[in-house]
Amino acid sequence: PAAKSKGLDLSITVAANVPEVLAGDQTRLNQVLTNLAGNAVKFTEQGKVEICVAAGGSASGGKREVTFTVTDTGIGVPDDKKDLLFRVFSQVDESHSRSYGGTGLGLAISKEIMELMGGTISFESEAGVGSSFSFTVPMEEAILKSDALSATESLSCETITSQEGERIPHLLLVEDDPHNRKALGLLLKWANYSIDFAEDGLKAVEMWDKGKYDLVLMDIQMPRLNGFEATRAIREKERERGGHTPIVAMTAHAFKEDEEKCLAAGMDAFIAKPIDIDKCKLLIGQIIKQKSCGVN
Repeated sequence: PAAKSKGLDLSITVAANVPEVLAGDQTRLNQVLTNLAGNAVKFTEQGKVEICVAAGGSASGGKREVTFTVTDTGIGVPDDKKDLLFRVFSQVDESHSRSYGGTGLGLAISKEIMELMGGTISFESEAGVGSSFSFTVPMEEAILKSDALSATESLSCETITSQEGERIPHLLLVEDDPHNRKALGLLLKWANYSIDFAEDGLKAVEMWDKGKYDLVLMDIQMPRLNGFEATRAIREKERERGGHTPIVAMTAHAFKEDEEKCLAAGMDAFIAKPIDIDKCKLLIGQIIKQKSCGVN
């Protein structure tokens, strides 16, 4: 509707090499694509906005890389503003501030979402000519319907029952970087988790002491108390009062010795940054299920 009201030509092209059905997180992809397309329309007064989808080669895990590109004939981005573009509330062109406004949280969160999904986002732009924003994300080709039916039939009644009507898990996300905290928290909320936030280890211990959490996602390098120290403090309190809250370490240091340090500090598991949200959801589900079954 916005493109039509401005008299812009809006076109969508899907390349022939794109599989007919792809498996991915529709909500997250839609947010990023909607943000890029919305900005393209907002910053274009005449001409066109084009959306193109193309598939690339194979990615890790047997996935296909799919690239979404949004191209416009808008105001473009001046060279001295390009480094600021993915920062929160960056202004593309101060002379257009009243007409257009800033790019807001959208681009910053889109970048975080792509990183969390194992994808990338980039752009090319020339002031007064237009811009082209692209994001590439690994996606799986969906299984055939017959295979899906077979998989569904193999589910036990117990499995189906356990997936319906269960309590929403309550998580504590401990992350000192505000952008990472916001982006990962948003993705976890979309995954149907209830989330509380702590910006450092000391705050995490305070919140854990007052609340009841099914699992803690703990960053390692933080001010005041780091992740190791916060975990040891929680485990010491548990020795006094009983109970065990699963703690999953989040760190960019993904070597074997780092994992051993996390486990030695009392953490239950380890996940490397940048966070793969699908792997994170799988790990959280496994740990919470083990806890509900009394397995530590």
